[in-house]
Amino acid sequence: MNGWLLEWADWQRITPEVVRERLASGADPDERLHAVGNTPLFEVLNQPAAAEMIDLLLAYGARVETMNLIGQTPLWEAVRVGRRDAVAALLRGGAEAWRPLFGQWSAGLLGLCGPLADLFETLPGALRLGPNLRELQEYADVLIDSYGGWKFGGQSTYAFVSGVEEKEVIARLGGDPETCPPTLPRDQPVGHDGLEAIHVATSPWGGVAMHQYDGVALVNEGVCRHVTSPAGLMAAVFDNPTGGVYVHVWQDGRRVRQIAPGQEPGADGRIEEWLCHFGDLSGYYDHMERALAYMSMVTGVAVEERWTREAPHRRVHVRT
Repeated sequence: MNGWLLEWADWQRITPEVVRERLASGADPDERLHAVGNTPLFEVLNQPAAAEMIDLLLAYGARVETMNLIGQTPLWEAVRVGRRDAVAALLRGGAEAWRPLFGQWSAGLLGLCGPLADLFETLPGALRLGPNLRELQEYADVLIDSYGGWKFGGQSTYAFVSGVEEKEVIARLGGDPETCPPTLPRDQPVGHDGLEAIHVATSPWGGVAMHQYDGVALVNEGVCRHVTSPAGLMAAVFDNPTGGVYVHVWQDGRRVRQIAPGQEPGADGRIEEWLCHFGDLSGYYDHMERALAYMSMVTGVAVEERWTREAPHRRVHVRT
């Protein structure tokens, strides 16, 4: 950072005047900054005057197709953070929209699947979403929108299960279906004596849905293993009020995926993670609505918030 003489905090409030001054003083427009190898193009693209600073850097010879140590390009990052002005400036500067970076995913394909699609649809040689991918993306967006109206609070935990009937789920949790008849959620207390209460019911749209008002048993390794052994598919999420929302996916007794909605899926990411905008840092989507939509796509189980609060559910107490 000798050429720029800026610390990390300085880049968080960088201005065109500072960029122009440093460049005129001989700072390298492609200098590697910080641990992940970002260049100045990466550092400016989420700032208020991003487009002006991008134009400055490109005018001084910055490589628009530079890649950091994670394998991202400035255009990819501009799409992730949802900066329309930065995306437009990089495209004007010659950024390659269709270069695959993570599996089949390019910055352009990522953009086509989100709110910046119009910036990529009119590019020369633009890709077109095939009918299957378009339908899947529309379905994912409908699911995200449906969960976006939920009022999350406390320490709620949710899980969706497919391939296992409701009574079998209860038995695998250690309960007896005959001694825990369905009752209204408001009549069901939470855990007691070191046990956590899990509410279990068959969703009106198929599959089994479970939730907790105050507990984390549904993301406990032992509980997830029991529910999915010897066979079954389960996806669960804990609405952590302190952050760190992770989705746990278990199949046939083993965890096959653990990922946060804010985490980039990577080259081995499931298609559902990309379609549910995992890794999107724009603030356009909340974590829990993306997590629940992803869980629905993975398991085929969907629910409404009112149903979780008002429909009769069975209650099983488990120790974690």
